[in-house]
Amino acid sequence: MKKFLLLLFCLFVAAPSAFAAKKEPPAPTPWQQEVRAITSDTDKIYEVYRGMPIEDYKTAWKEVPGWTCEEKHPNWWFCERVFEGDKPVREVFEVLCSGGHVICMKVTFFTEDKKISDWIFNCARAQFTHKFGKDGQIDGCEVIDTNYPTLMTWTGHSVMLSRGSETKDGKIYQTQMQF
Repeated sequence: MKKFLLLLFCLFVAAPSAFAAKKEPPAPTPWQQEVRAITSDTDKIYEVYRGMPIEDYKTAWKEVPGWTCEEKHPNWWFCERVFEGDKPVREVFEVLCSGGHVICMKVTFFTEDKKISDWIFNCARAQFTHKFGKDGQIDGCEVIDTNYPTLMTWTGHSVMLSRGSETKDGKIYQTQMQF
């Protein structure tokens, strides 16, 4: 009888965990999805690539939903959007051209939350490391803490990843990927 009661007790204690639903990880936020999409193909960012005729870029980006675009300087176009939420993130996509063709693209994420900025940097770094098969080299004039790099490049690839504060008081943080 004791064994039977012990068995019932064990079943009573273990049953809830045995039938508990497996907790799914939270769905990635829109800006997390963008970081993964941007890092997946370093030759073509948002269907824009180095060497693309600037007229093709202007036509393609004339009225992209959710983005506001404008020419800030001759041969330099900015497109911007904001991911709303408790901690908003602003994304800026810059395209620089010369001779009528795209020569450089930059994607910068701005936020007031340093943790989010660090997450974006670390996610992009991990994606690039996986893609290129090696970790990036830490660059900069003075590397103070190699565990907290602020500028990274990958030899043989035209990718630069950086992070820092946009303002001197450190209230806005940025992570930038340049291609």
